[in-house]
Amino acid sequence: SLDVESEKAVKDALGNLTYKPTIISIAHRLNPIRDSDAILVIDQGMVVEQGTPQQLMESPGRYYELVQQQQLTTV
Repeated sequence: SLDVESEKAVKDALGNLTYKPTIISIAHRLNPIRDSDAILVIDQGMVVEQGTPQQLMESPGRYYELVQQQQLTTV
């Protein structure tokens, strides 16, 4: 678990790479993953949604609910 400052440092470091690696990240706070190419939403051990942040926000589901709870804006 990273604090907000450490999350930002990791995100900045990854953003400065000259290549685009595949990164698998597990997050309870959604802010660090809002720029992801793809998100899988896992609830009770099952993948219940998948898509880009924009796609997941366009069809209210579990991701949409979590974003609303955390009051984030995506895309």
